[in-house]
Amino acid sequence: MADWAGIPEELLSLICQRLDSFVDYLQFKVVCKPWRCVSYNYPLPQFPLLMLPQENTSSTCRRSFLGLTKSGEEFDKTKVYELDLPEIHRHRCVGAAGNWIVTVDMELDMHIFNLFSKVHMNLPSQSTFNTQIHDPTINQTRSRELMVSKVVLTYPKDPSEDFIAVAIHTVLKKIAIARPGDKTWTTIQNIPCVMDVIYFKQQLYGICANRKLYILDIKSNPPKASEVHVSFSLSFGYFLGVGINRYLVEWSGELLQVLQHESPKEEGEEGGIKKFYTDAFHVFKLDFAYNIWRLVESLGQHALFLGFNTSVSVLASAETIFKRNFIYFVEDHRMQYYRTNVNIEISFDMGVFNLEDRKVRPFSTNTTSASPFSPPVWIISKLNS
Repeated sequence: MADWAGIPEELLSLICQRLDSFVDYLQFKVVCKPWRCVSYNYPLPQFPLLMLPQENTSSTCRRSFLGLTKSGEEFDKTKVYELDLPEIHRHRCVGAAGNWIVTVDMELDMHIFNLFSKVHMNLPSQSTFNTQIHDPTINQTRSRELMVSKVVLTYPKDPSEDFIAVAIHTVLKKIAIARPGDKTWTTIQNIPCVMDVIYFKQQLYGICANRKLYILDIKSNPPKASEVHVSFSLSFGYFLGVGINRYLVEWSGELLQVLQHESPKEEGEEGGIKKFYTDAFHVFKLDFAYNIWRLVESLGQHALFLGFNTSVSVLASAETIFKRNFIYFVEDHRMQYYRTNVNIEISFDMGVFNLEDRKVRPFSTNTTSASPFSPPVWIISKLNS
């Protein structure tokens, strides 16, 4: 039997310095304790992974990830990795933060799971989300299965911290909160049509479809929302209308609101299905001194990653394949169409937006079509979380 722990540290250092992907680096770390100790001397920057779609009928316990390597130059040179994850077999992923993902199993039980340490915690069942739907056009079976569209975690770094999960309802866009071990979700009633939430500087914020910003008081009984009266530095008429999705992101100590603009395109010769595709993004930062959203034209050295994950900004460098001033997006609000009785095709919009030339490009030639059951989600990996 090979004595992996006995390999000289000098040789391990040479091997570790030549690793060019997060998955290879992770596999190096878990061989044994001496290898893990060496890895701390050669940390990799954050390399986002895209967990690719999986159908609920899949027979494999392996999940595929699109990894970004520091040696690549174009996205068609990225690599697809597979990890054996029986713990989340036939689970729908509804959120991610750091190495943590939030899943819903086939019995509608919800879980928080660390992809790499395999730490597991239970959340209340999806069935305890107390929001009733009275609409005959909605497929009730699908609505029950896909009631929660997205879950944001407020404390993703340390499982010992009292982090909170915030779930967004697929149809009504109500939100509910829970901590691991709670028996039920607690709905916050006085906030309408929530599109995204974020934990920023010890406060939980929510942004709504009507462009209003709220602070969520989760310590009150019951929890409640209070509007933050904010204006825009530009005429907001340009940013109103159908096809706008909103994200909240922390960026270098600033709170950003990112607006995703879409336009419909009809496919098929006759009676085609209208699908929405991303045209552009606009980015604003909140000036707390004057309570005003100010337009941001450059993200500096950062890139944004938006989608089912807790949206984040990540520092780009010479070692990262992702580029500064880019927005990488995997659309997370198409699930609302899957709830209807109408037999429509689901199309998940994903790509890259360059804030400098304001063009949308395909993300990668290695990506596959999305699954309504478990769409793609960003894993912004943190090696020590």
